[in-house]
Amino acid sequence: MPEKYKRTKLIFNALPIIISIIAIGISSWTLIVIRKHNILSVRPYLTLKESYSRSDSYYGLGVSNDGLGPARIQKMSILVDGKEFETWEEAIGGLNMHFPWITYVLLEKGDTIKPGKEFPLFFISNDNIMPRRANKLEEALKSLSLCIEYKSMYENDENFSIHYPKI
Repeated sequence: MPEKYKRTKLIFNALPIIISIIAIGISSWTLIVIRKHNILSVRPYLTLKESYSRSDSYYGLGVSNDGLGPARIQKMSILVDGKEFETWEEAIGGLNMHFPWITYVLLEKGDTIKPGKEFPLFFISNDNIMPRRANKLEEALKSLSLCIEYKSMYENDENFSIHYPKI
């Protein structure tokens, strides 16, 4: 057999193996890109919103999930004039606002906020809104800071946080 024929035969025998290795590499890369896309497509996006309109169901501060995936709460911090409090009761004491018409919700580790859901955190319900009460609540919000740390439903190391007021 001529030498040229042996080399050509070797190339043609190795070619399917080389093509297979390239195909495995492209398939692996595609799977990595698809996984990243799936993680991003169900990413939560929490926002803290002030609501001062009678058309809303409450008057005050609320949180909503404007992302496409559920947000799992890791921690909620409440600060009044820079001092951190564990509960709303303590924070309200720091604000000197012991009023029965103020309602509050504390998010705890493990709580979940579904996509498209909004609910109030520190507020007056519409049936209790009066101008004087609304003014007191707005004054209290000027001294109040919140930080909510949350994660996506994927068990990755990526943490998110939102702050009120925005920093």
